[in-house]
Amino acid sequence: FFVRNIVAVFFFYGLAFFVMGLALLLASRLPSVFRFSVAIVPLAIFGFLHAGHEWVEMFQKIAALTSGYTPAVGEEVVRLGLLVLSFVALLVFGLVLLMPTASRWRTAATIGVMLLLWLGGVAIVAARYGLSSADTLALADGMARYVLGIPAAILGAWALMAQQRTFREHNMPQFGRDLVWSAAALLLYGAVGQMFVRETVLAPSHLLSSTNFLLWFGIPVQLFRAVMAAGFTFFLVRALRAFEVEDRRRLEQETSAKLTAQAAVLDTERRNAQQTERLNEELRVTAHKLSVLLDLSNLLNSPETIKDRFSQLLVHIVESLPFSDAGLIVL
Repeated sequence: FFVRNIVAVFFFYGLAFFVMGLALLLASRLPSVFRFSVAIVPLAIFGFLHAGHEWVEMFQKIAALTSGYTPAVGEEVVRLGLLVLSFVALLVFGLVLLMPTASRWRTAATIGVMLLLWLGGVAIVAARYGLSSADTLALADGMARYVLGIPAAILGAWALMAQQRTFREHNMPQFGRDLVWSAAALLLYGAVGQMFVRETVLAPSHLLSSTNFLLWFGIPVQLFRAVMAAGFTFFLVRALRAFEVEDRRRLEQETSAKLTAQAAVLDTERRNAQQTERLNEELRVTAHKLSVLLDLSNLLNSPETIKDRFSQLLVHIVESLPFSDAGLIVL
């Protein structure tokens, strides 16, 4: 059934990686303190490029099934280029996460060495056996999966496992578990799925070929890769929700800080108002006392008799100053 519907298998295979790339691209817009956010873009590029590679193969299958079309050398070079570039993007993802202090030149040098090993291996084997262009491209496809794809998948799975500990440290264990499952799917996709290639002059491909995979397990290896790709995408998208939780926590902290600052400002304003009111009251009392003293001085300096002056003085004191129910005034 799956062999007869291999075109649909390739379509969903590519769709899984395309959805992953799209989800990662959207998640990359959210600010984050996680190191994982720095490596999102190369992983998204891997998803888009690998989806393009699978869809190119899908259209080649459609053409082969409908009209017996055989891909030209240039077309195969483009397809192979998409495959190699996707593995390079996956390598960048793993290196960026696992070597955060490494410079770009060191990362580029590591990838350059691996590409040279791949190209050198293809050139040596092709020259040794005198392979044709088509056979050389098939050999390059298999060696790209061995030299680039499998190490990139192992490195990416290792990086995801290391990152899940960071999620746990930030009190997000549920997203750490999603990263563990996505790392397992990526490891199976790379270490197992990429091990079975088209049969070439390479010794491993005689035994670990896509034809033998179909004979041993009853399904095409592309279906196994598609299922692992779907699982990888599913759990990775679930883990990306950590950025939303982190963003929500950041907003809550900012809101709490603003409310605290506003409360502090209001408290300061209230204390200032109370202090101003207290000072105004003290000024009012002091002004009243000074006014009373001035009035008493004027009464004492009046030309009337001492008795009249003291009588007026007593009346003015009683009327002007507050007293308890019983009191004594001594002049």
